Amino acid sequence: MRSLVRLSLCAGVVLVVAGCAATAQSAPPPAEPAPARVDTTDLKRFALPLDTYTPSRAENAAIGKARFAAFKECLLGFGFDIGALPESPPETAGVNEFRYGLTDEVKARATGYTAAPQPKPPQPDIPPEARPIASGKGERTYKGKPVPEGGCQGEAGRKVAEGAAHDERLVLRLGDEAGKQAEADSRVKAAFQAWSACMTRAGFDYADPWKPNDNPEFQGQDAGQREIATATADVRCKREVDLVGVWASVEAAYQERKIAENAEALKNVKGAVQTMLGNAARITDTK
Repeated sequence: MRSLVRLSLCAGVVLVVAGCAATAQSAPPPAEPAPARVDTTDLKRFALPLDTYTPSRAENAAIGKARFAAFKECLLGFGFDIGALPESPPETAGVNEFRYGLTDEVKARATGYTAAPQPKPPQPDIPPEARPIASGKGERTYKGKPVPEGGCQGEAGRKVAEGAAHDERLVLRLGDEAGKQAEADSRVKAAFQAWSACMTRAGFDYADPWKPNDNPEFQGQDAGQREIATATADVRCKREVDLVGVWASVEAAYQERKIAENAEALKNVKGAVQTMLGNAARITDTK
């Protein structure tokens, strides 16, 4: 079955070239990129090209710690001590672990498509009287002292982001665009078809890998026998047709294209992250 997918990859390239020749008078769509094979053996550690332009979990934690320190200092100026921020529960799932749906047969057999509950971020204990000062949604002064724009939350955010102006949604937007392009790619479509055919042989009728994952019947907290059987077949078929390997490799190629097309803006994003980390270090005296 893997060789079938590989033949489909080659066929997809031929079709693109032929299509371009047939529509020479009109502007052809960009050619499908030639993907380099990416290693998806361990999806818990798997990274895509655009991931290098987002803060790591450790960096996000450092920025969050500094934002809280600045927030707490602001509230102290109004006479409110909110104490220490509770420790965040550890995040165990990889950043891209479920990007291609369910891939772990052990999990499929145990809980089907049921997702583990996500840990809630810790929240400080803010007295009711301090909440309008924290959010800025209240009087503009408190006991004669001006409340900063956006409250203490706004002030804390500005301190962390000082000198780090950038398009905060750029990486997310480019990743979303690349993901949609990958799913529309002929090679990924061929892999989806191969997966669907495998599922049909196993007794399940699904056109693409998102369909069983989003099946309303499988949205409960307890997975029934049919959900377990479907999830197990889903994972096995993904492995049989090398779906995740093809999908991830093609998506990585589209992300690389996005990076090349947006090099200057992404350079600015990376510089902004470093600026915020520097600000965070100064705020928390950890530099």
